[in-house]
Amino acid sequence: MSKLRKHRQVYPTETSFECKQCCKFFSKPGALKIHQLIHTGEKPYECKLCGKAFNQVGNLNKHLRLHTGVKPYQCRQCGKCFSQLTHLTNHLRIHTGEKPYKCKQCGRCFNQVRTLSRHELVHTDEKPYECKQCGKCFKLESYLKNHVRVHTGEKPFKCKECGKCFSQVTSLQRHKVLHTSEKPYECKQCGKSFKQATHLKSHLRIHTSEKPFECKQCGKCFNQERNLQRHKFVHTSMKPYNCKQCGKCFNEPGTLKIHSRVHTDERPYECKHCGKCFRQAIHLKNHARVHTGENPYQCKYCGKGFKQKVNLESHVRVHTGEKPFECKHCGKCFRQVRSLQRHTKLHTGQKPSECKQCGKCLKKAESSRNHVHSSEKLCKCNERGRGQEGHLMTLKMASTDETPLSFTQSENNNNYRSLHITKTGNCSIESVVMDSNCDIKSTSNMSTAASNLQEPELCRVECWICQEELCSQAQLLKHYDSHMK
Repeated sequence: MSKLRKHRQVYPTETSFECKQCCKFFSKPGALKIHQLIHTGEKPYECKLCGKAFNQVGNLNKHLRLHTGVKPYQCRQCGKCFSQLTHLTNHLRIHTGEKPYKCKQCGRCFNQVRTLSRHELVHTDEKPYECKQCGKCFKLESYLKNHVRVHTGEKPFKCKECGKCFSQVTSLQRHKVLHTSEKPYECKQCGKSFKQATHLKSHLRIHTSEKPFECKQCGKCFNQERNLQRHKFVHTSMKPYNCKQCGKCFNEPGTLKIHSRVHTDERPYECKHCGKCFRQAIHLKNHARVHTGENPYQCKYCGKGFKQKVNLESHVRVHTGEKPFECKHCGKCFRQVRSLQRHTKLHTGQKPSECKQCGKCLKKAESSRNHVHSSEKLCKCNERGRGQEGHLMTLKMASTDETPLSFTQSENNNNYRSLHITKTGNCSIESVVMDSNCDIKSTSNMSTAASNLQEPELCRVECWICQEELCSQAQLLKHYDSHMK
């Protein structure tokens, strides 16, 4: 019938009634009378609940469904219900993939005519609707109405489940999905499901590597518009959201909300396996991989897997040799930012690790753990007599050559044994670490090593993960354990 009405408006008949203002024709005088309300701007049908007025009674009846929640039109494929038939028709195109409305300028297709109308404004710079309070202009009148609520603070759309209010009906519709477990939008490539079509559209860019949002200042591209908006604050240095407790500023309200948990110690995300709680959902997600053993981030050079992306990025620099973190004082470069932070302390003289017994400050936490006060000699080496004067100056030697050398720290003993490893080459690393006695098999090689030990010398080893230099293999193995935790 609607197509017939439109046809009669274009091609008049003998009994047609013409509108004198726009020259449209109607088959009934009542239809003409209703049509003339468009030109006069009269809206005689008013909603008693919110006061909104309409020029047709049919439009008022459709509007009342927003208040009553009646949704008589249901999708047979996903079961989603709608208050208007046109909304169901538009929704069905999501399942069929049909996009009948095409932009004549760029060829882009859309599944709704109103979406096409909004898109066509992109090709023009016209913004006829201006906000009287801040002067901001908009291309559509509906955009201006939504924007005005930012100044008035009006939130007329309320969720019946939790009572939360919203300034836009679209925001309320998105919020309602949170109360249901329904995820009708599925990715055909990986099978992941989403509650909203926009989330699926953003997800698909992960597979296509599409980054349509470009920063005009530096040219960096992003796959989501919100990531671009966050990036823009880097150039402006604007951080409008201020923490009232510590004064720290942030560029997003969500980041401020997460930061506030540092002061309140709120940890809403709990691990189901061990009960450990976290402040952020991403931290819980990374922690869960400890229980599942999942290593989703794999190195393309050696195939090693990592639980977090940042660990993979640090590992890849071992293969590429990249050292992006440079010291401002001496120009030395490092693969990891924490290695640069440790190195910077050499220039600043900062010693954050303090011994609780004597108050002595040390530059590294490892030095604080190895710092002891007891005069007890914990470790011994069976290598006696030869070349004792060439050993480390920090070691406490026995009074006679017949007594085995003793040390106040196991680490010093490991350093001592490392000298034998370096000079003789007859002790394996595994035997030195696992056995407290450093037995040198070859006497001739040992005497050669003793003759060469004329000045104190340390065996320096480097961690391949963070490039920190350590004094012995034992320290290196303990250092690796800190990365594995």
